[in-house]
Amino acid sequence: MMTRPHARLLSIGLTVLGAMLMACAPQAGGGAAGAPTPEAFVTPTPRTVVTEKPRYGGLLRIAKSEDPQAIEGHIGRGGGDHTHIRAIANHLIAADDGRRLDPGNSLASKWEILDDTTIRLTLRDNILFHDGTKFDASAVKWNIERVLDPKNVSPGRGSFLVIKQVEVKDPLTVVLHLTEPNAPILFQFADRQGIMHSPASVAKWGEDHGFKYSSGTGPFEYVEWVKDSHVTVRRNKSYWKKDESGGQLPYLDEIRWQILSESRVRIAALETKQVDLMDPGSFPGDFIGRVKDKPGFVFFMTKGASTPDFRLNLDVFPMNNVNLRRAISYSLDRRALMKVAYGELGEYIGGGPMTPAFEQFFVPPDKGGVPPVERDLNKAREELKLGGYPNGFEWTIVTSTSEVNRRRVEAAQSMQAEVGIIMKPEILDDLHVQRRMYADRDAASFPGSFSDRYDPDGSIFEKYYCAPEGSGLVVGFGSYMATRKNCVVEASKALLEARRTYDLEKRKQLYLQFDKLFAEHVLGLMHGYLKRGIGYWDHVQGFVLGGDQKGEYYKTWLKQ
Repeated sequence: MMTRPHARLLSIGLTVLGAMLMACAPQAGGGAAGAPTPEAFVTPTPRTVVTEKPRYGGLLRIAKSEDPQAIEGHIGRGGGDHTHIRAIANHLIAADDGRRLDPGNSLASKWEILDDTTIRLTLRDNILFHDGTKFDASAVKWNIERVLDPKNVSPGRGSFLVIKQVEVKDPLTVVLHLTEPNAPILFQFADRQGIMHSPASVAKWGEDHGFKYSSGTGPFEYVEWVKDSHVTVRRNKSYWKKDESGGQLPYLDEIRWQILSESRVRIAALETKQVDLMDPGSFPGDFIGRVKDKPGFVFFMTKGASTPDFRLNLDVFPMNNVNLRRAISYSLDRRALMKVAYGELGEYIGGGPMTPAFEQFFVPPDKGGVPPVERDLNKAREELKLGGYPNGFEWTIVTSTSEVNRRRVEAAQSMQAEVGIIMKPEILDDLHVQRRMYADRDAASFPGSFSDRYDPDGSIFEKYYCAPEGSGLVVGFGSYMATRKNCVVEASKALLEARRTYDLEKRKQLYLQFDKLFAEHVLGLMHGYLKRGIGYWDHVQGFVLGGDQKGEYYKTWLKQ
């Protein structure tokens, strides 16, 4: 049993009483009664009854809309990176498809909350990285400190800043010392910053790690990444995890993600079985009706979990003027924008960055949540006058060449032009878009779509926390926050308090307060909520959609 001097810690994160107790059980299935079920938070992966034993071998072919930014847990920022990273590496603490902490799939076999600010991790023994070096406590310390090192500009740094010290007690024991209580910290290890890479391989490959090679302890080993073509991984024959019958995982020999940027090409490849599965996040919403009812085809949709938006830097014109932000906001028809970009997968019902997938925190508009921002060109013109630009203005948005971004930008351009706002796109590759926004910080905006996380802190705090010196808050910025000066301190205060408290109802009210401040101050130009369309042929077995709506393939196999 775990030692728990402070009873209030039992409500960490997503009802972590069940999740924490499960972490100390001998097997992943030994959770306490009351732990959240998959149905509570996500659309669970359909379970097809199959009587035959899993079959070893074969190549799984997956269609994907775009290249990763980096196949690296600590430096890449793209939502499409995760599927490759998780095939190659493991999380220190993982979560399952019901958003429960999952010791059976974690490199830490047990975690214990010793007090408000102290966590002890017990690690699995005899785990090797693909390069043959040993995974141990010193590797954990190195990985966490790499994320925290500001020179690496890791997108996960903000969520780890609460870690004051990583103490190595012995080769299989690590103690985390925190600066203050932090409700979501264990779930942060189930995100990209909790991925464990080989210190030796990172030292060997340097800046090429994540681009020409990627290391880990995961079910598959890196083979190659050919930009605009494919990413390939092969079976790790020495993977540490076994199936329920004691058989060696994984089953597949190889996985190849084929990069097919055009929606019509992806759907044609799926229809003609040139690929077996569409990567979650790549299914084109305007082609669902063409394939979903085909014999032998499995299709389902998740709840809205991603938040497509125009991410803003409030320090750069015109986003440094709240009236101009409101003018742009009122000029947009969000329902039309979601329809043209995402088809059946897009929806706009109002609300803020808290998504419907977080049912324990989400407050619908008809129950006191944030109402929809309806298009109102008269209000847009009023805000232009208040902002000092009655005849409109020009501004530049940096954007990638992706098909969905092109659709969004073109639709938003025509909408804004009706009130004299001229939005000009500057086309860059994905990596340089991110650099302009988060490193150079000279861009006003870019079209983003933040994918789901296991705890809302990972989605919302990282995008919007902004507390410069003199703000009275813990100084710092979310890893996906470009603003440094024109911060709305009241909004950041709500996010900080939601991170510090272990009371679920209090967190819910703080996130609602933030959503309302987000709408009032137009901290982003959110379009709506994006569902995931999941589709594959039924010879694919054992596919798992993670609780954060990303595909996992360590149990996948192919019927003959």
